[in-house]
Amino acid sequence: MKKNLPVPFFVALFLVLCFSGNVKAAAFQDVAANSWYAPAVTYCYEQGYMNGMTATTFAPEVAMSRSMLMTVLYRNAGAPAVSAENPFFDVVADTWYTDAVLWGVENGLVTGYEDGSFRPDRDVSRQELMVFLYRFLSYQDKVPEGDGDAALYHSFDDVSAVGSWAAKAVIFCTSCGLINGSDGYLLPLDSSTRAQIATVLQRFDGYLAGNTCQITATAGDHGKISPAGTATLVDGASVTYRFLPDSGYMVNEVKVDGISLGYAVRQSVAINGANHTISVTFKKKSGDPNSGYAQLVNRSYPIVNAASYVPNDLTAVSYVYPGKGNQSMRSAAAAAMNRMIADFKKAYPGYPLYTQSGYRSYATQQYLYQNQISKQGGNTYKAGTISAVPGTSEHQLGLAMDVTTNGTLLQSFGSTVQGKWIAAHCHEYGYILRYPAEKQTVTGIIYEPWHFRYVGVDVATEMKQLKVTTLEEYYDLYLSSANLNPYLPYLK
Repeated sequence: MKKNLPVPFFVALFLVLCFSGNVKAAAFQDVAANSWYAPAVTYCYEQGYMNGMTATTFAPEVAMSRSMLMTVLYRNAGAPAVSAENPFFDVVADTWYTDAVLWGVENGLVTGYEDGSFRPDRDVSRQELMVFLYRFLSYQDKVPEGDGDAALYHSFDDVSAVGSWAAKAVIFCTSCGLINGSDGYLLPLDSSTRAQIATVLQRFDGYLAGNTCQITATAGDHGKISPAGTATLVDGASVTYRFLPDSGYMVNEVKVDGISLGYAVRQSVAINGANHTISVTFKKKSGDPNSGYAQLVNRSYPIVNAASYVPNDLTAVSYVYPGKGNQSMRSAAAAAMNRMIADFKKAYPGYPLYTQSGYRSYATQQYLYQNQISKQGGNTYKAGTISAVPGTSEHQLGLAMDVTTNGTLLQSFGSTVQGKWIAAHCHEYGYILRYPAEKQTVTGIIYEPWHFRYVGVDVATEMKQLKVTTLEEYYDLYLSSANLNPYLPYLK
């Protein structure tokens, strides 16, 4: 990034899970065990993605050609059978890279040049590498939503050198930490060395698998976290880690310089001096790693493309209060809600408990918000503490449900048998009480003892164990002052 960014300087990159095992890269005489690329070379060698240039040399500083890169990606895909015809006059049949190139053509990774050539021996530039990786995501049906961090992209001093055909891919690769700049420069036209590509491939596999962890480093005037996990910070800097929401993985253990910090969602540790090693191991969450069940949504973290967002697995829930129409949630949330209410009714026969309001569209939330503004005499801030601002409602996620005993939503529900039981047991079903009474200035919403949010059993149980009651605290991501201060007078 540019050196003249304001301080404190926040750097958020991805730390890829390290893989244990014998260090096969030690067999290569030109790969020092303590080099920055040795772990990646070992990983790519063990995965069968890359071989040595000879039996004893890897040639880490040699530029990778287009034919080499396509072969590596082809191996990453499992080397499937190919049936595409060869459209390139310079790709000879039955060479070591022919099938890889034809696979690339067949699956949209390769288009070639206007003169009908592929140019297999041409060096791969950094921007070409990013384009190939982005196309590989399309092949895997894993193209990310959104446009990425355009501000980060434009912070590089040489961004004007990026071709328009490559910009989208470059924004993605820099946003998620697959490609990092060098001293504020992206160097899009530079060749990519074998060592560099091995490192990127290891990060890429981490991205595809979901086993990534976001690291945030803050320091007095600068701080850096490399994807290899080595922090270089000024004296007295503070390092805070947290895993990415909905990455599908949970932090298992964190070590700084070999000293275990144990297990936690996030933790702060004082770092004095420089060149400290931070290692993070992970464990997989149960269920769908791409579920998004634990997504944080509030005024500072709204739903992406909210005006058009609709969950794709909405399912009708049971026990709906008469007259409240059909209510739905995402399928996992609906099933868990049905189980929870059924279990309550077994424990307390004759005690009424109903679902009342589940999924709401963006348009519905707009109507409710505007209606609340009218009720509050035009006071938008007070209204926003009672009815979520459109685009920030958990109901639109299909993961929230309002429950009731008699068709009303009153704060006195929290003191009822029903309210107490659900608050005590909801984590067993993957739910949390989203807006607790004592956390109104954290969530920005009034106490709502009827509003329960599905986050999945792993996260709900972990929050219970850590005695963390809000998602803001869980992720250490809080409302900005602009999204909290004007509302404070109405959150008492």
